[in-house]
Amino acid sequence: MLLISQELMICPTKLNLDTELRSIETWSSLNALILISRINEETDLTMSSSDLSQLITVKDLYMFLQKHMNK
Repeated sequence: MLLISQELMICPTKLNLDTELRSIETWSSLNALILISRINEETDLTMSSSDLSQLITVKDLYMFLQKHMNK
């Protein structure tokens, strides 16, 4: 959750696995692109904006990362 909180400039204590990404007060299309870029850099994955648009919660994002990092 640290990565998400850093990129979306929100206190990590305001996030939990059930937090809906689009309900985060600093969520915007620009911040979403920045988050994707950071994920791609840090994980060597190629996440797209359409991938992120399919994810609803923080848990969905973590599940996506786990699934694609284990390939």
